[in-house]
Amino acid sequence: MKIIELPVEERVDDVRSLRKLGYIPGVAYRKGENIKISSKLNDFVKACKGSTTAQIFRLVSSNPKLDSRLGVIKEIQVEHLKKSPLHFDIQLVAQEEKVEVEVPVKFVGEAIGVKNSGGILAILKHSILLRCFPMNVPDYIEVNISELDIGDSIHIGEIKLPEGVEYAENLDDPVVSVVKEAEETNEQQTES
Repeated sequence: MKIIELPVEERVDDVRSLRKLGYIPGVAYRKGENIKISSKLNDFVKACKGSTTAQIFRLVSSNPKLDSRLGVIKEIQVEHLKKSPLHFDIQLVAQEEKVEVEVPVKFVGEAIGVKNSGGILAILKHSILLRCFPMNVPDYIEVNISELDIGDSIHIGEIKLPEGVEYAENLDDPVVSVVKEAEETNEQQTES
């Protein structure tokens, strides 16, 4: 995964003043540490564009206690009408410590149960919680669904992970299934 730089500074101004000046306030935190920060809104949006929930950011700051630290954005509060970011929380992580991140699942192929038997692909999880060192976080986990027939499922524990990455949730949870079209739906359509 490519690490993206995020320019930040420790903030002292009140949140309203910062926003008027074109900044987004935030908090950088870690066990026993909580630092109020801000980033230029344009820089923040540019850094986050196209990133996933698993993206690792490297902070760039004139403040030595922030500069070069790694983090994962855990929450972005968004203004309801304008859809503009209002505030963000970034969890600081150490390079030598494992982190838990939600990594998106990318489905590849076409399930034979959908293609040949008219089944419906039921995606049950769009991301999987994984544990690894920050430098090993994958951009996504690829799941090939080509062999799925009606009634088949792929569970978390059946997905091959890259080296140095481990599961951080129940291995028996299904990720994707192929199901028959509901008979009730067919009956309702014939009655209409």
